[in-house]
Amino acid sequence: MTNTYPMLKLTALLAVFAVVGDRCFAQRVDVEAYSGNPFGVGRITIHSGEGFRIKRVPRPGNGRIAALARRIADRVGQGDPVNLESAELSLVEKSGRALYPVFEKRDRPILRQFISVPTESTIFFLFRGDDPLDLTVYAPDALEGRVIPQADPAGHARLLRAWWNDYSSASDGRDAVREYPQIVEEYLTDTLARRLNLTLPRRTPRRELNILRGELRLLAGSETLRLEVAEAVLMGDLANEAATITLPEELPPPQPESLNPPADVPTEPLAGRVPVECFYVRFGSFPNFQWLRHRTEDWGGELRDVVSARGLDYGLNARMQQQLGLREGKLADIFGDKVIADVALIGTDMFLSEGAAIGTLFQAKSSAALSADLMQQRRSTMNEVEGAKEEKLTIADRRVSYISSPTGTVRSYYVVDGDYHLVTTSRQIVEWFLATADGHHESLAASEEFRYTRARMPLERNDTIFVYLSPEFFDNLLSGHYQIELYRRMRSAVEIELFPIAQLAARAEEKSATTIDELIAADMLPAGFGEHPDGSRLVEKDGQLVDSLRGGRGTFLPIPDVPLGKVTPSEEAEYRRFKDYYVEQWGQMDPVVVAIRREELPGGKLERVELEVQAAPLSPQHVETLSNWLGEPTDQRLAPVEGNVVSFEAVVRGGTFFAGGEHHLFGALRNVDPNFALDARTSIIARIIGSQLQGVQGYLGAWPEPGFLRLLGGSSNLPADPAGYTQLRTGLWRRQINGFTLLSFHPQILEQVSPELQFVKAERPAQVWLEADDLADSTLAPMINAFGYRQSRQITLGNTRFMNMLIEQLHVPPEESLATGERILGAKFMSPLGGEYELRKWEGGAEGWVATALADRDNSTQPPPDYQYEALRWVRGAKLELSMQQAPQAALAAHGEFIMPVESRPSTFELPKLPFGLSTPQPKPKADEKQPEVLPAPSGKREF
Repeated sequence: MTNTYPMLKLTALLAVFAVVGDRCFAQRVDVEAYSGNPFGVGRITIHSGEGFRIKRVPRPGNGRIAALARRIADRVGQGDPVNLESAELSLVEKSGRALYPVFEKRDRPILRQFISVPTESTIFFLFRGDDPLDLTVYAPDALEGRVIPQADPAGHARLLRAWWNDYSSASDGRDAVREYPQIVEEYLTDTLARRLNLTLPRRTPRRELNILRGELRLLAGSETLRLEVAEAVLMGDLANEAATITLPEELPPPQPESLNPPADVPTEPLAGRVPVECFYVRFGSFPNFQWLRHRTEDWGGELRDVVSARGLDYGLNARMQQQLGLREGKLADIFGDKVIADVALIGTDMFLSEGAAIGTLFQAKSSAALSADLMQQRRSTMNEVEGAKEEKLTIADRRVSYISSPTGTVRSYYVVDGDYHLVTTSRQIVEWFLATADGHHESLAASEEFRYTRARMPLERNDTIFVYLSPEFFDNLLSGHYQIELYRRMRSAVEIELFPIAQLAARAEEKSATTIDELIAADMLPAGFGEHPDGSRLVEKDGQLVDSLRGGRGTFLPIPDVPLGKVTPSEEAEYRRFKDYYVEQWGQMDPVVVAIRREELPGGKLERVELEVQAAPLSPQHVETLSNWLGEPTDQRLAPVEGNVVSFEAVVRGGTFFAGGEHHLFGALRNVDPNFALDARTSIIARIIGSQLQGVQGYLGAWPEPGFLRLLGGSSNLPADPAGYTQLRTGLWRRQINGFTLLSFHPQILEQVSPELQFVKAERPAQVWLEADDLADSTLAPMINAFGYRQSRQITLGNTRFMNMLIEQLHVPPEESLATGERILGAKFMSPLGGEYELRKWEGGAEGWVATALADRDNSTQPPPDYQYEALRWVRGAKLELSMQQAPQAALAAHGEFIMPVESRPSTFELPKLPFGLSTPQPKPKADEKQPEVLPAPSGKREF
């Protein structure tokens, strides 16, 4: 039975009007509600608008949509719309009985780019009990009314299906990329599906689509994989399967290469103490250390947020510093020629978000001074962290200082062997490190691959930063131990994240359930939640939910230190499947080396940063794969063309697309309409409908045959005019001249570029070249600024939407929503646009969170006049080339040159992020802090 407004308060009996210029738009509201168990279900429909209103003047064109928009413009005139499409909708029930609302807006999305059309907005919701509902709808004005639920099982079933259809799809689909983490929505959809026995389309596990890509996603801890794990947990798929099988066979050892590096190739002494399974990032001096930290703060902070569309600071750097017991500002005083001879960051992974196996290895010139300073820092850390303590351990007959806290916030081993000092989170790394001294464990310097690398990239280069990833490092990452434990710790981390959400949902439903057992009994969590096949479980410790084996969220026990023991049949089958695929399709991982050098340019304001990346020797499988796509290296490349801002050139083959000989594929961007970047639509079809691609000024070309341009009509048989021009059906223009095939939306560009195409001798043979001018001073700067602003705006809006979703879906008090959101996500909300997040009353009386950087501006969809995208200041010019050679040893090499502003930030110590998040400062030591014990310098008896 439908409740219309005769059942509501008198104020809602009247039609609601919004006046715009000389036109009126009416709102009519219909309501229906049916009681049920465990929830009733209701629907409110708001009808808005009786005519069309132009949003922007359509571009010239002959399409049906543009023509329709112009006809409406002629009839109605111009003006700004007021309708529900842009309104903030919310629903409140006086006693908090309305739950899990979902808002649906129906209009015509293609027409919406030109005009505002009449809309119909529907609010579905669940509710508890059978008593009348006192509802207030903010649309945005407050509409109040009392609704009496009806007893109608058929109506309840029909409306429940409609609610679930909208709620489970969440308007954009469960697999859509959001501006904020989807863990709360994942909990709600999965839990309600399980509780109400509703059908929920299951995600296709991405690991099924590409096995190796799936493993890489596991290594990266990607959000989509975390959501897949959350779905499996909440739907009860991960009921405890017994771990009864021995660890599966590991990957086969790498096939030995006949490298034959020179027997006397010099290697740095520090590499002789780095376990071969560890990554190796060598700095050598504090200025180098500081430079990389600041650069990765830029690249790994701002850039990461742009790529991932997130505005969250997880404090990973500060967390890792605290866990290691290394304090900001302290090591800056001890770096230098008098104390430190060499330093490197080492470890078996960089999983900072859950807990990494990482450490810092020093070669000291003054062991006593270094030991005293490091012990001072460790004592300060223990004084600041409640429950932290120090133990004196004996590992391989050596004394080791171990400081720890109950939840793992502090977990740091410190050991000295000769002039080498190691601070690490992992006991396994300590054991390997000590065993390298007498050759009982292989070091990097002892491996043929490393010595082969040093023969190709000798110490005399004096690199600013030197990074080496050994084949053993990759084999360890992809081993059964690592892969199975990675998935287990991800499951535990996801469960810890889901637990407070379940508590909030129980409170919203007025259920007195706070512990795991109570939440399971209340059906807010599935049976078996928090219990793991290795015998570990989630327990409360010092007011926090922690894994009984691994520790607290974000500070898990490093993977090498976790005993794997037996595995389940599912774990064994999954890893065996990956191993078979890896051996057959991939073969083995090649060593990777990255070397960075920098030099200051005349004037002192800019510096040149040279980057060398090599993967050598390449496995036969990799050589074969790359050879399908890349042609032979050549020293002939196209000369620079005036007017190009960003350009590329590649010598390619057809790969799997078509058979054909080698050809040069090239192209350039010269200018782009900033509106192209501000357009939030990602569909290329939508852009074509709006004629947006006409704003891209650039070209593509190929020589001596069309090659890949065939996919864009480059080999079309449409006749050309005497000058070689043809307009293709796609709107592109083609010009064929002197063996070149050129494509562009703008024939004048083809006319300008054609005479300048000529080949010149390259500096070194290569197959791929990429060049960019100073983008901050280029014609592309407005577009890049627009893109940066759009991304930053989406990040900022995403945070406010997350906070407001907590109010709407979980009944979190508005004033607590920001703190609650940060607690759930384990991160601080950041706004790349500056300003603050504030709780404000919206028009109509509803409360919600806004970002002042957007709410206090009249038109926040456009960048402010003084806005400059931060990334434009990073690089003032770039050149990059890539080559693959097959003799004397197969190798893949990249060479890059970047012009950057000179580093000028203050000298403080933080671990480089590489590139895993932003840092927060640690508190300064107390003035009355006790002086630490000064350990004696190591003797020849190898005692601490």
